[in-house]
Amino acid sequence: MKPDGSVISRSIGFYPLSGVGPFTPSEEGVYINNSDHDFDVSLTTQISVANFSSLIQILKSNTPQYNINSFNCTTFAISKLGMIGISIPSTTGSWFMGGGNNPGALGEDLRIMQLNSNQTRIATRSKAPNIGGC
Repeated sequence: MKPDGSVISRSIGFYPLSGVGPFTPSEEGVYINNSDHDFDVSLTTQISVANFSSLIQILKSNTPQYNINSFNCTTFAISKLGMIGISIPSTTGSWFMGGGNNPGALGEDLRIMQLNSNQTRIATRSKAPNIGGC
């Protein structure tokens, strides 16, 4: 929330530049605007302007390599939010020739996790918001 009480909401996704799979698990990573992207469960956390700015700087400073097993979209979210003090569950699973964090397990964890006073959860199909100006 900005000092004037207005809210800024952004949704960013971390994806491989091109396809990945069991035989080619790594690819250059890219950030994509996930506004209006469908989801089944989400966690909203109000953060300070300082933490929002810090997160933006973290994202601008480097785009990591995407790896379906060791640093995928879910690992990215867990890692980057952890850098600004937001802890979310880190459940791993396995798949053909690999394993790691995955969106399905994270979604199920978010459905049951204990929320902090600055957090809200949406557990119905919705679209990611893009609210306010920076």
